[in-house]
Amino acid sequence: MDVTTNALYEELEFIRESDVFLNLDFELTQLIFSRGEIVRFEPGAKLFEIGQPVSNFYIVKKGLVEICRPSAENPDEMRPVAYLGTSDSMGEMTLLTGSHHGSMARMPEGGEIFYISKPEFLRLLDDFPGFTKALMMVFAYRLQSRVKDQRIAKRNLQGNLQFFDLPTVVQTIIASKLTGTLVITNEQQLPISEINFEHGEVRSAFLGELFGLEAFLQLFQPPPQNGSFDFKSAPIQEIGDPMFEINFPTMNLLMEAVRLQDELVEMKNQIGDKDIFFTLTNELNWNEIDANYSVAKTIWRMLKEKQCDTLELRDKSPRSHFYFYSALIKLLETNQISCLQLT
Repeated sequence: MDVTTNALYEELEFIRESDVFLNLDFELTQLIFSRGEIVRFEPGAKLFEIGQPVSNFYIVKKGLVEICRPSAENPDEMRPVAYLGTSDSMGEMTLLTGSHHGSMARMPEGGEIFYISKPEFLRLLDDFPGFTKALMMVFAYRLQSRVKDQRIAKRNLQGNLQFFDLPTVVQTIIASKLTGTLVITNEQQLPISEINFEHGEVRSAFLGELFGLEAFLQLFQPPPQNGSFDFKSAPIQEIGDPMFEINFPTMNLLMEAVRLQDELVEMKNQIGDKDIFFTLTNELNWNEIDANYSVAKTIWRMLKEKQCDTLELRDKSPRSHFYFYSALIKLLETNQISCLQLT
């Protein structure tokens, strides 16, 4: 393979990894590529709106496409329901049915999209029987609710958390039954969290000093707003440490995460970040076998040394935010501590 061919081979890698093109030879892929165009989108740009006629076939080259639909609770509110990354395609089925878009698609961070217009796409079906056959195979697989292993093995998702909703990213990985590792980094690009998935099931996690189940739940309390995420499909390694492992059904995890998130919002409404706390009794009255004993003990010890505000206590807590606020409120309700509320 000469230098020019090798460069083109690399240039077309994102197309060759799309399930629509997996079974095509390189020469045919080149011919199809020549019928389309790569377009760069600025951050926040929309590819299409709900109700618009489907007029293009798309493949993501760079960036993430956010798919949004109206909220069931509030039809005027658009919520992300999925993310599409490099090599994912859109429009191949709806172009043939003459449908309209049932979702809105946008690129929060911007990126690059390869597209083929509807007239050109239909001509491809007439000109290249191999492409038509490959497309029929893709539709057959999807109709049988099967996902191509080749596509799953190459699924990568990357983005900046300022533009993307982390819970939806996690749900996309779960719904796609992917195997791999989601790494979350801070603004300095240092890893702060890692979640391992196997066929869409959460297997292990850490977040800062939290591990396992509590680390996963903390990702929703609330989700981090700064930094970035990077999911790469690959076989996960056995960690060998039970404190990292998660052995609960993933759908139960998601429901629990949502429940705790809702309750946490209510608890935070009772306590301000700058409220000052101090002790009222000489001894901590807490059952040592209670799940919240460790965080209650930490709060108590800190307040015996000095008065602290909410954020100072929370930063030193050995548990997730939900359990921290639960313990703090119980200490208040049992009159073991009190607070000076500052507005």
